[in-house]
Amino acid sequence: PLRTIGGGVFAAALLALFAAPAAAQKTTFQPSLSFSVGYTDNVAFVGMDETSDTAYQLGLDLPVERRLRRGTLSFRYAPSYWDHADQDELDRGEHLLDLGISTTFRPGSSLSFSTRFTRGQTQGNFRNIDDPDLTLARRTDRDSLDVQLGYSRSHKRWTWSTAARS
Repeated sequence: PLRTIGGGVFAAALLALFAAPAAAQKTTFQPSLSFSVGYTDNVAFVGMDETSDTAYQLGLDLPVERRLRRGTLSFRYAPSYWDHADQDELDRGEHLLDLGISTTFRPGSSLSFSTRFTRGQTQGNFRNIDDPDLTLARRTDRDSLDVQLGYSRSHKRWTWSTAARS
């Protein structure tokens, strides 16, 4: 079910970005590429003795934002891959899709909607992505969907905002 939702979010994002009204003021696309190297020393992984390893991470970030007369549409795709020099079984990839829509419907008030779909693997039997014990438990494939709806009201001296997230 999350695979279908993720595909639907992706299709909706592309449709919204490219089919937006001609009143759009500006579209920005700022891709980036990242590379990092990390070293682990004396780490105990499940099924292995304590070991040291070098890990390489390669990431691509492809954000697109389209500003409209009364709001913004944004889309981001960020794939990444981790490669371990010695512990090949820990190699993994991840795909992240973000979609955001915000609108100003009257002066000082805005409504926003965002969703994030993640497909990848994590080390650990997780209940959420912030599992504290990432190295001592088995790897788990995961698909995760996060949705947030927000409202903001600004005045000369204060700003009030609220959000609901699932």
